[in-house]
Amino acid sequence: HDIDAALNTLSAPNYDFTFAKGTLTITKAPLTIKVSDASRIYGDAEPQFSVTYNGFKNGETKGTSDVSGTPQLNTNAVITSGVGPYDITLDNLNSFSSNNYSLSTQKGTLTINKATVDVTAVDNERIYGDADPALSFIVSNFKNNEQWSDSVVKGAPVLTPDATIASDAGNYSINLTNGTLTAQNYTFNLIPGKFKINPATLTVTAVDTFRTYGDADPEVRFTYNGFKNGQNKSNSGITGQPDVAINR
Repeated sequence: HDIDAALNTLSAPNYDFTFAKGTLTITKAPLTIKVSDASRIYGDAEPQFSVTYNGFKNGETKGTSDVSGTPQLNTNAVITSGVGPYDITLDNLNSFSSNNYSLSTQKGTLTINKATVDVTAVDNERIYGDADPALSFIVSNFKNNEQWSDSVVKGAPVLTPDATIASDAGNYSINLTNGTLTAQNYTFNLIPGKFKINPATLTVTAVDTFRTYGDADPEVRFTYNGFKNGQNKSNSGITGQPDVAINR
């Protein structure tokens, strides 16, 4: 652009003035196409990527400026990529153009976060007074068609019923803690199982007795076999008496 000079208030007793044009050179302003950071869960599809434009002048935007071009964004992650950071890049900067801006690009970061698998205690039961059975668990909701056998999850949870050897018959839970569970790409949702204590069986036996012909029947006594936890009839909670019927 020309720069013109004029006499205005210039004066000198010994000089006359002539004027030569100057030049104003307007250089392109820098404009950065910044790829926005994004995140997703391991095994999920990629999210929609986007960009922002940093450096517009005079209140311009992408829509009002002379910048042309549509960003094509890609990442070096794939659906099976593990947890961690990956680049998101603008692959077609050369297809952008502008008379007023010098264009550059800045990559973004895709963060892949851990997915969650369910670790569920398998329901179980035992008889009152017996030792707890071996407890087990299952792991479900893997991503990428993975399975437990793929060794993507290692270790095992700690499974503990909230009942003791002396707990009454009834319904309880099997609680879990992480134990030694580890996985590069998963966190763990621990789901308790059901634990049922069934009543033990007592055998009530009539004690053999006798009487003399013609006498009244004697009192019939009973024995109880099968008590657990060192109990007996007096401290086991048994109430009442069995019916007595003598078959003649």
